[in-house]
Amino acid sequence: MTDRLKLGKKNINISDIRDVALFFKKVEIIGETRALLQKNFNYLKGRSQNEVVYGINTGFGPMADVFILENKQIELQYNLIRSHAVGLGEYMSIPQIRSIMLIRLQTLLKSHSGVTVDVCNLIATFLNKEITPLVYKHGSVGASGDLVQLAHIAEALIGEGKVMYKGEIRDTKDVFKSVLSKEGIAPLKVTLREGLALINGTASMSGIGALSIHHAKNILHCSILSSAILFELVEASEDYFSKEISMVRPHAGQTKVGELFRNILKNSKLICRNDVRVKSDLAHGSTAIMSRHRQEIYSIRCAAQILGPVFDQLEQSQKVIEVEMNSVTDNPITFTDSKIVHGGNFHGDYVSFEMDKVKIAMTKLSMFSERKINFLFNDRVNKMFPPFLNLATPGLDLGLQGLQFVATSTVAENQSLASSVYIHSIPTNNDNQDIVSMGTNSALLADTVIRNTREVVAIELLSIVRAVYILGIEKSMSSKTRDFYKRISKVVQLKQDLILREDVEKIIRLIETEDF
Repeated sequence: MTDRLKLGKKNINISDIRDVALFFKKVEIIGETRALLQKNFNYLKGRSQNEVVYGINTGFGPMADVFILENKQIELQYNLIRSHAVGLGEYMSIPQIRSIMLIRLQTLLKSHSGVTVDVCNLIATFLNKEITPLVYKHGSVGASGDLVQLAHIAEALIGEGKVMYKGEIRDTKDVFKSVLSKEGIAPLKVTLREGLALINGTASMSGIGALSIHHAKNILHCSILSSAILFELVEASEDYFSKEISMVRPHAGQTKVGELFRNILKNSKLICRNDVRVKSDLAHGSTAIMSRHRQEIYSIRCAAQILGPVFDQLEQSQKVIEVEMNSVTDNPITFTDSKIVHGGNFHGDYVSFEMDKVKIAMTKLSMFSERKINFLFNDRVNKMFPPFLNLATPGLDLGLQGLQFVATSTVAENQSLASSVYIHSIPTNNDNQDIVSMGTNSALLADTVIRNTREVVAIELLSIVRAVYILGIEKSMSSKTRDFYKRISKVVQLKQDLILREDVEKIIRLIETEDF
C-alpha cells in the first residue's frame, strides 16, 4: 500500500475504498483539480447571478417554484443540511462511513458540482485525521440521493452534530476547537449550493456497496479454498473442476472457479484421476463396492457450477459500483463554460439492483456452505468422520453439534433477507419522488447478508480444519491448501470442543481483516 491515495480526475476502485475505509490510508487532492474546482465554482456563481438555477435561488423538491432572494440563499443551504440530518436507528460502521466520505469526495472532485476547494479539503482532512461523522442507517429512499445520511456528514463539516474521534463519540464543535483549530482549520462556511452538493447523490449506497463487494469477494475465495480442501478430504476426481468440463459450458465464472481449483490443487497428492480409480476398483472384481463414490453429492461435485454464478455476479456488481462511485450523481450538474444541466443522476437504481443480486448470490453461498458443514458432520453421509467431528467420547461429548444450529439459523435469516428491495418503491416527498430506488436499504441488507455468510463460512472453516486434523492428511495436501489450513488452524484449538464460539469469532475476524 502506497503512502497516500492521490485524488483528482483519475478514477478510484474498490481496492482504494478498502485501503482508505479499512486501513486508514491517507488521501491527497492533486493540484490540477483544485484549479478546476475553482473554475467550475466561478462559472456557476456567475450564471446564478443572472438566471434561475435550481438549489441556489430556488426552493427544493416540490418547492422548486419558490424564488429565494439573494440575502437568504446561504441560509437556505444551512437549512437544507439541518433539516435533513434526521437519521434514526443504529450508526453505520466506521469503515462504511469512511467509504461514503471518500466517494462523496471523489464525486465532488469531478468538478461538476460547483463547490469550492474548501469543501473537498475539509472532507480529506476528516479522513486523514480519522474524524468520522456519525451516520444513521435509517433515512434514505435512494433517490434525490442519500439525502439524510449525507446530511449527517455535511452537518459535521459545518461543525455540528457528533463524530467518532479516537474511539470516543464527541461533539463535532469540540473536536474542531481542541484538534482542528490548532492547525487553523475551521468549520465549513457553505456558499452558493454547497449544502445541496454535499447531500445530493448516491455516495451512501455506493460506499456501503463498495465495501460489501470487497468483503463478499474475500468470503468467496475462502469458500473456494475450503471446497478445494473438501476435494482432498474425499479424494475427489479431478473431473469435477477439469478444463474439459468448462470448455463445453463456458460461463466465465465457472471457467474461472475451475481454473482456480486446478491451480490450488495442482500439486495435491489426494486428488484422483478417474482412470486410475476405475482400474483400482475393477481389480477387485466387477461386483465389488468401489472405494469412493464416482459421483459425489452435489455440494462437492458441483462446486464450480455453484460458485461460478456467485463469482460472475460479484464481478458484475463491482463493475457497476465502480462506475457509480466515479460518477457525478448530484443535481444540477455544471459543465464549465458550457451549460448547467438538470436531471436525475441521483437516482440509485443501478446500485439498488446490484445489491439485491449480491444478496441473492451470497445467500446461495451461505446455503452451499451449510451443506458442506452437514456433509462433514453427518457420518451416515460422509462415512469418514465421527458424528459432528467429535474428537472425544461419543454421547458424553457433542463435538461441533451446536454450531450446526447456528449455521442453519443464520442461513434461514439470509433466505428471508434475500428478497428484492429494488422493487419496493414507495412514493414520497409530496409525490415529487414518485418512484425511488431504496438503494441504501438494499446495500445495508446486503451488508447484513454478507456478515451472516461470513459467520457460516467461519463455521465451515473450523469444521474443515477439524476434518483435516482427524484424517491427518496435512502432508499430502497441496501447498496452497496446506497454507490455508495453517492460517486457519493457528487461530483455533483442535483438541477441545467446549469453547467453540471464541474459535469461530477468531476465524470471522481473520476473514474480515485478511485478504484471501
